[in-house]
Amino acid sequence: MHDNQKILLRAAERISSHLIRLNGAPLPVDLPDGDWTQCQSLMRQIDLCTTRNWNYAAVVLKDRLERALERCSDRLQEISRQVSGSSRLLPPQTTREIFGDLVALSEEFEGVTIDASNQTLSVTTEPIVLEEIDLGPFEIGLHWDRIGERRPYEVIALNPNPAGESSETKHPHVKGEQLCEGDGRLSIDRALRAGRLLDFFQIVSRILDTYNPGSAYVSLSNWSGSPCADCGDTVCDGDQYGCDRCGDLLCRDCLSSCVRCDALCCNSCRHYCRSCEESICSGCQHDCGQCQRSVCNSCLSETGLCQECQEERDAESFDEDEDHAPPVEAEAPVAPAAGNTQPGQATAAASI
Repeated sequence: MHDNQKILLRAAERISSHLIRLNGAPLPVDLPDGDWTQCQSLMRQIDLCTTRNWNYAAVVLKDRLERALERCSDRLQEISRQVSGSSRLLPPQTTREIFGDLVALSEEFEGVTIDASNQTLSVTTEPIVLEEIDLGPFEIGLHWDRIGERRPYEVIALNPNPAGESSETKHPHVKGEQLCEGDGRLSIDRALRAGRLLDFFQIVSRILDTYNPGSAYVSLSNWSGSPCADCGDTVCDGDQYGCDRCGDLLCRDCLSSCVRCDALCCNSCRHYCRSCEESICSGCQHDCGQCQRSVCNSCLSETGLCQECQEERDAESFDEDEDHAPPVEAEAPVAPAAGNTQPGQATAAASI
């Protein structure tokens, strides 16, 4: 037997021993005792409130009881699925069968690594390309001593090409080193508990090679950047601009600036002065205290009015000043000087 086969055989023996212990262990069922106790307590409180005609308190407690019953029901359904799934599990493979899977892995994947000291088994996938985006190869690392626990494996990008908006997302369905299993969760768990290692690695590899837009952490259409808040186009990191008011990301074509403070604005934070019709930001926008129209700082008077309303108020104030002004007395006629009386005037005076 070659040295490589000896390593595979020892690993198969250790994995088989762990699966035998796991299969013989009692099923870990955690009944919702706390939720059920809370339901019973709420029922007693509701009975007390009903007896004393505390109707409002009874309604509030009934809402709490409904939520507690939902939690209890959800937990019981989860336990039911767990028990049902365990009863349908296949018996674990023998050491020989696990050894056969380990040999087949070397033929299926480019790289297979066994680390006996850390009890890990790792394979390397081919480069993953989804919709013409090269995500590079991934390493799927299984901790065989953690089989039976939730997610006993990691998915590591070896040549990462992360999403522009999230450095932790190296694959649409991988965040950090955790795979979003989706509908494959049950198949993965069953394969691991049965020791079908070849099936497990094939299932995970197939998920990595598949794109589901509905469950993606980051859409492939936005992989190289982030969407512009106004037009929705994808913007690369170097061409992104932030709105100075709300912080939304914008592309160059959707940028506008406030004529009063030079702030960069998105469409939601951009307004227009109703007096001068200039583009202004939300920070430089004010409402006239009389007509409530939005105007900029320059078009707002010291009294908080727009120019038109200020002119109307000034005109009204002028009219009020005119109405309250004292009347002007008429001047008495001046008698003509002696010797300067015209003939017509003298005749008129004489006749009087």
